[in-house]
Amino acid sequence: MTNEEIQKTLEFIIRQQEGFSEGMVQLRESHAKGEARLSRLEAAFVNLYNTVTEIGRAQKELTERMTELIEECA
Repeated sequence: MTNEEIQKTLEFIIRQQEGFSEGMVQLRESHAKGEARLSRLEAAFVNLYNTVTEIGRAQKELTERMTELIEECA
């Protein structure tokens, strides 16, 4: 290999490495955004679960009270 060929090969490798590095930066940023979105989604799910649980308890209590009221009126 001539010096010129070696130089061209090295320049090609350097360009490829720069592109790879830029891609890695973008991937890290994208991953961080995805993690943040997942965290918010998880918090929303927990809130939704807690709300549904509370509604279920309230519904059960309401049913029990309605049953008692019906029995009192009968």
